[in-house]
Amino acid sequence: SIYDKFVSSPVEILFGSGWYTSRQTLKPFEKKIRNEFGLNTDILDGNKPLQVITLAAIISDTGIIGLFFILYFFFKSAQQISQTGNQGRVIFLIMLFSNWLFYFVGYTYTSVLAFLLFLPNGILVSIAKSEKLPKNQNK
Repeated sequence: SIYDKFVSSPVEILFGSGWYTSRQTLKPFEKKIRNEFGLNTDILDGNKPLQVITLAAIISDTGIIGLFFILYFFFKSAQQISQTGNQGRVIFLIMLFSNWLFYFVGYTYTSVLAFLLFLPNGILVSIAKSEKLPKNQNK
């Protein structure tokens, strides 16, 4: 249904339609797909919004330009972590890119924590830039 939505509106391919708007504008496309396959469409009736998850939702909501911004933020954070002198920077990079995998499983785009993890100078970058923890002084 997201593909059909993009084909019908090329502007939404670039800029998306926003999280709240796309939850409503996808309903006619989803209803058409469900009718083609003989699936129940009762869940699409009424005022209940359609909840789309994973990477398809990000593209639908933010468009290709929004997806490029998100990718830029991931790579900028990776660059900042790589440039730290922290010995555990590889672990931080693994944590950063494993965060990207969650976008294929669920809709973490609405989570504030997801943004704070991958944005440049966010949580992971700040921890990677921090000084080494002091050694135990009680010997």
